[in-house]
Amino acid sequence: MYLSVFWAAAWYLTALMYPNLLYFELLGFLALFTEALLGLPQLLKNAKAQSTAGLSPYMVWGWTIGDSMKTIYFAVKGQPLQFVAGGILQTTIDLLIMAQVYLYPKKTVQEEL
Repeated sequence: MYLSVFWAAAWYLTALMYPNLLYFELLGFLALFTEALLGLPQLLKNAKAQSTAGLSPYMVWGWTIGDSMKTIYFAVKGQPLQFVAGGILQTTIDLLIMAQVYLYPKKTVQEEL
């Protein structure tokens, strides 16, 4: 229900703001910033638990490699600064999570419960 109302409100606002370039720049920035922060809840959860039990290092390496390559592509292709900045933020969060994987003592998932 919430997502339906949110989607309808966003669609209506976007239709109203159609000719406003500033609105679309802000919308794009917020979308990129939101995507760049996707790993933040995992980073904070790991820090609170002082553990990365159940988190695959291979998955985190995949995130890191993918986000790094995307950031390099954006920079080389001369994409707008918000793309490069978002990629740098995303890659930084990935690297912090990877550091947690190797720094925190290994606990099993059962020990965390």
